[in-house]
Amino acid sequence: KIFIDKRIPLGSGLGGGSSNAAACLKAMNDLFRLNLSMSEQFRLAARLGSDVPFFILGKTALVKGRGEVVIPVPFLKEYQILLVYPGRPSSTAQIFNNLEIGLTKYGRGIKFEAVISRIAKLDDLSSYLFNDLEDIVSRNCPEITGIKERLKDCGARYVSLSGSGSTVYGLFDLHTDVSKIKQEFPASYLVFTANPR
Repeated sequence: KIFIDKRIPLGSGLGGGSSNAAACLKAMNDLFRLNLSMSEQFRLAARLGSDVPFFILGKTALVKGRGEVVIPVPFLKEYQILLVYPGRPSSTAQIFNNLEIGLTKYGRGIKFEAVISRIAKLDDLSSYLFNDLEDIVSRNCPEITGIKERLKDCGARYVSLSGSGSTVYGLFDLHTDVSKIKQEFPASYLVFTANPR
């Protein structure tokens, strides 16, 4: 039996289930001394779920295909991330069932190298980063709009929904005192910081 002390809320859009699967796969590789290469781990992880290979790497990455191609990228080392979960879970399956548009907003013309460069500098991210699920999730969880506005008012350089929600994240400069911003949200919300690696 495997027991997991979960700290990532279910239905939060933070990849809790996928990261658990990746952690178990990595643990078995270590415990049983399987010596699986990273590419072998990615292949096995992709069979468990599309997001699982990303968590095998455990770093910022560009993910392609169905999730099995994971390319490490340098990203946001000079920024801090504030995550706000309003306590209302979001069902990934239900969200995707309601999705009526293509998954790629800008089609094949997008140049990932240019996007990565802009992201690293936090230059006009709203022109490059988007989450097509945000409108659908916001209809089911109207608190998301208020969270986004509050984070922007507090100086976030960029704000978005994480995954299929319902967590919202904001990117802040290092000099920002995010501990004060945490107090802007109701006690029923889970608010925490993350530092990119």
